[in-house]
Amino acid sequence: ACPLPTVGELARICKLSTRQLRRGFRASHGCSVNDYLAQMRIETAKRRLFTKAPLKEIARSLGYSSQASFAGAFRRATGSTPSEFRKRVEATVE
Repeated sequence: ACPLPTVGELARICKLSTRQLRRGFRASHGCSVNDYLAQMRIETAKRRLFTKAPLKEIARSLGYSSQASFAGAFRRATGSTPSEFRKRVEATVE
């Protein structure tokens, strides 16, 4: 899987300046493009944590620089680490 696009890449795809994209996105979605992309990364991570993929592989595939930065971002967004989330998921499936 490839990492999510950057704001600059999205602006180019939409044929807008980054400023136009940011203003329009905030007006229509109520959050910044970066906040939305961060939310999408976490949602994708949650889905991948249902698999047996190693945490390091999940982190790398989502564009995190390290497993530690992934764990920190995941904890800030969800209140638990990826490992804790995975254990909870496994407990509910069994």
